[in-house]
Amino acid sequence: MAQNIDDFNGKNAHDALKKLQTDSGVECDITHTDVPGFGVLVSKQPRSIAFDRMDQGRFFQLMSELCTYIAKTYWPHCTEEQIEEMALAMIQERAA
Repeated sequence: MAQNIDDFNGKNAHDALKKLQTDSGVECDITHTDVPGFGVLVSKQPRSIAFDRMDQGRFFQLMSELCTYIAKTYWPHCTEEQIEEMALAMIQERAA
């Protein structure tokens, strides 16, 4: 994300992941605070995804939900096959 999408420009991998969590709301603690004269303030605090905080099943669910968010937000015009092709191309590019 940090290398290929402008919204993440300059972010390291950890910061990009936390931005994805916050933007999508996936694996976040979400609070709603009524602010008089303003409205409701929604705050999202990304949870830790460290190995000691999350089991493998929950981690795979997180990744699936983040991938769905990325596809819908950044590539809404692409088919699943086109997104898969882009992902494979990026993996092959990094391996080279």
